[in-house]
Amino acid sequence: MLTVGSGTKVQSAPSVRIDALPFPAYDLVDVPAYLAIASPRIFDLHVGSGCTYKCSFCTTAPFWKHVFSARSPGTILAEMERLSQAYGISDFNIIHDNFVNDRRYIDAFVAYFAENNTRFSWGCAVRPDNVPLDLMKRMRTAGCRFLFCGTDAGDAAILRDMRKMTSSAKSYRFFRDAREADLVFETNTIIGYPNEDDDALEAALKIVFDAIAHGGYTADVSVLQPLPGAPVTMAHRDRIEPTFGSLQTYLPVEARDLITEHGDVFTGFGFIRQANMPYEYYTRLAELIRYFTRHFFRSIYFLKEIMGVPYRVALEGVAGEISPSRYGERLSRFAEDVGASQDELAAFRSVYCFEAGIEAVKGVDVVAEISNVYARPTQNPETARVVVVDIDHEVHLMFAALPRIETAVRNPVSYLFRREGGDVASIRLKDWQRELWQTLGNSLAPPQAEGLLSNEWASRLAARTGASFHSAYSAVAATLQLFSAESLKQTRCDSKPCDQSRRAWSENDKGSCGLSAGI
Repeated sequence: MLTVGSGTKVQSAPSVRIDALPFPAYDLVDVPAYLAIASPRIFDLHVGSGCTYKCSFCTTAPFWKHVFSARSPGTILAEMERLSQAYGISDFNIIHDNFVNDRRYIDAFVAYFAENNTRFSWGCAVRPDNVPLDLMKRMRTAGCRFLFCGTDAGDAAILRDMRKMTSSAKSYRFFRDAREADLVFETNTIIGYPNEDDDALEAALKIVFDAIAHGGYTADVSVLQPLPGAPVTMAHRDRIEPTFGSLQTYLPVEARDLITEHGDVFTGFGFIRQANMPYEYYTRLAELIRYFTRHFFRSIYFLKEIMGVPYRVALEGVAGEISPSRYGERLSRFAEDVGASQDELAAFRSVYCFEAGIEAVKGVDVVAEISNVYARPTQNPETARVVVVDIDHEVHLMFAALPRIETAVRNPVSYLFRREGGDVASIRLKDWQRELWQTLGNSLAPPQAEGLLSNEWASRLAARTGASFHSAYSAVAATLQLFSAESLKQTRCDSKPCDQSRRAWSENDKGSCGLSAGI
């Protein structure tokens, strides 16, 4: 029996057996070293195993004989306390195959943590069809802050093959509910299923990018792996082709030879080839998806939702680019040739230039990021810290109501992007602020000129607006601080506006997109 909260009794025999196990010997591992590279600083806490569902791609449920088991809430909280005292950990990722699988258990867990957990945040893995809104809200009250969800497919036929759900509607309900419950969520979708045609693949890609549009933190993909004993593996054994993927680099030759010779045993090192595309196609697609869900998302989303370009076609249009740092630029060039109307193309250019400004300030090492999506993104210290972009549309308004894109408002506007720690702030500049930025590019180097500029511009702004000199001076001083004028270095842009330029901003071509940067 398990005592929960104020004394409710819950039957949970598997938990009793797991609770008898000792805590892991964390002192034998350099825990601080792992925490130092964690992004974010979250500690994985194993609490149980098993799942009662019958997904065809998974071996977890049959391995554990479709039995769900988990440690009691009290022992989980006790281990959190122990780790907090030893290492200062306060955020935990609860590791379980399907933590909300057993409704009686999760209700007991939530009730206990709501009453006893006062300082730890946690997250867990869920299915989109077993975590309704009311449960999400109760989980948040108990300290839950993030959820990982396997959407797995967007196409109804593929979902039936997976034995997962009847349609993707429950995934979309999950997106909306998580947002309403104020929970961060991440998703994973499987691509490369044996019967996946172009339409099914496009449906998978749509649910990936729609997850981001609905507020998802990340939306990743996995290429189907025929795990030993999984139903999909057993049904397609004669169609499994050996492939090592990224493991090619790490496996010794003799191991690769053994796997190749006994492919019927080592099915996990293979790929099921039927009506789908080759394995290499999917691995390349996965790399591009990881990029565009983190960079230039608005651009590719605009291409799909407004210009009608399938994600599959857009990603194939970028696939020939070797350098990840130029994926965005390649997408911009591709968009020029899709046959869109001039109004749509002009709006796309504004969206792209808006995001180019963000990327210029963000300065993330995308090669390292794509190779390890769990690592903390590294930034180039020489990256511009302040960038101003001149475009022809109010991009903020276009994307203010995602997943819907509002009608493009054609109105010349300048946005300032500024790096603040690991985040990028975007600010719409007033006309006089844009003029001041331009003046800084032609003035004496600050700080010598800062005092003169503040007085001159305060007088000018007061005359223009009717405000007092004191108020105008405060506004100018705040703007100079926003520009980091005390240490500002300028690279000016004298190019035509972005909608008249066929080329996009890149590290080797800072004269495009109406961009000017302060470092």
